[in-house]
Amino acid sequence: MNDPALVEALLARVPGAGRTFIARHDAFVRKAVLSASPASAWLVDDLTHDAYVHLWRDDFRVLRQWQRHHPLQAYLRTVVTRLVWDRLRRLQPAWEVLDDDPCSAADSGAEPWDPAPTPEEEAAANEISWIVRDALGRLERRHCRVLELRFVSDLSYREIADAMGITSSNGGVRINRALARLKAALLQLVDAPDCFAIPGPGVEL
Repeated sequence: MNDPALVEALLARVPGAGRTFIARHDAFVRKAVLSASPASAWLVDDLTHDAYVHLWRDDFRVLRQWQRHHPLQAYLRTVVTRLVWDRLRRLQPAWEVLDDDPCSAADSGAEPWDPAPTPEEEAAANEISWIVRDALGRLERRHCRVLELRFVSDLSYREIADAMGITSSNGGVRINRALARLKAALLQLVDAPDCFAIPGPGVEL
């Protein structure tokens, strides 16, 4: 299946199309993230995830704008580069902006960034939260526990090992296994036809 056919299948929410798209282009998307800015190396996983959310959101609005006579990866590079620049700009602490920084708001004449989320950003955050919670709910308790210790409690491998009564190397293995299972659960949800059907008000998440 070529890229135009794959994108059409994805837009039509054909089962398996999302998994195939990610498998085919994930290495390229990650390379595009890393190429966009040296600072993106610290956040490559998060920025790569953001790229897919950006492509998927609003019923694949960004993918629908792709002109089929242009190579898909050239379009993806442009989308990812702009997304990375925007995310890094928003993450940059105010005290790190130098007076002579050509990208600063004062020099560029840009409007100050409003930290309040837009309705679209709130909707995207709700989509991500629902999908991640659903994916975590599919994991075994021991996998949820090690992810909680690592990414919620922010414990080191040694601290996780001590808390679970295992060696540091085993702690790292458990984290990697838990992340692999979480990724598999997320891919299953992304492929689901109703993956972005957000529960209505009053529905317990």
